[in-house]
Amino acid sequence: MMRVASYIAPSLIAGAGLGLFCACSAKAGTLLWQFDTGLDIEIAAIPDDPVVADFLGTYAYMPRDGAPRWILCSDNARFYNHSDTPNTVGDEWISHAATALSAGTELTIDYRCFDRRPLEFWL
Repeated sequence: MMRVASYIAPSLIAGAGLGLFCACSAKAGTLLWQFDTGLDIEIAAIPDDPVVADFLGTYAYMPRDGAPRWILCSDNARFYNHSDTPNTVGDEWISHAATALSAGTELTIDYRCFDRRPLEFWL
């Protein structure tokens, strides 16, 4: 669940579609997102239904640790976009501001730090 006010808008990253934006300023190290049981959904396997599979392939991630499973954030966090030079850092369960963030900053993260199959659905 996002721990700072956020909103969804067209991404500033070419071809990325929608993006996640910080609605307030945040200091480096500020907790931005944390997995919350009951709000974030853990799914054992992607169903055979191609519509559901496409949705989960786009918005869910497969944690790097433990048994294969999928995590779907039920809030704006599912709109984090990948960057090789992200302004947030984290892992499967938490993310923090890597630098000071101004209100209106698009939040990005390196998918490789939390997803065992990063970018698979976009390659």
